[in-house]
Amino acid sequence: MRRLLILMVMLSSIAVVYGEEQQTGRSQSNGSLKFDVGPVWTISKLYTSKSEYQTGVRGTGLLFSLSSMGKRIYGFGFDLYGSSTTVEIPRRSFVYTPDDVTYKLFYFGPSFVLGGSLVKCLRGELSVGLGMGVYNDKSDTNVGLGFNYKLDVELKLSRSIGIGVEGLSQTCYFKKPDGFELPDDEYYGYRQLGVMLGLRVYY
Repeated sequence: MRRLLILMVMLSSIAVVYGEEQQTGRSQSNGSLKFDVGPVWTISKLYTSKSEYQTGVRGTGLLFSLSSMGKRIYGFGFDLYGSSTTVEIPRRSFVYTPDDVTYKLFYFGPSFVLGGSLVKCLRGELSVGLGMGVYNDKSDTNVGLGFNYKLDVELKLSRSIGIGVEGLSQTCYFKKPDGFELPDDEYYGYRQLGVMLGLRVYY
């Protein structure tokens, strides 16, 4: 998380510099649609028993984002995110173990966006979002609070089409179930990091 914040500060500084240089006669895109897919890793603890847990479990994520910035270097957007992750439960001889668990994490909410051109045909963008998080598996569904952080680098292939690589941090907090015990320094929720590749449509 600390590295992501450092990258966000660096990119915002670059965006401000180049945003000042964008006051030319060139037309600018007012906004963009993003469609991304890629691997995500759950870096929070996934407990498989009262004393055992896994972390770094890999899943697959999908992201749809809409942003509008106009001629400015800042603007607002909206994000829809979903991921699916299968947690393998360790098997033990002569001891009953439950089946592997597949959990799904969803998020949707508004975001504040900051970005601009880095060099010709290359632009950077970062966003911070606050919205609703939803957890679902075959036996349970929870609704809670979600935080979304994204760092995006895009290559514009034309005035209306581009491709991009996006780093993602997704955190969702949920109400702890009755009787579920956690250490004082832990929260009940899920945190994921992802690297995604996708299409950009500028309008």
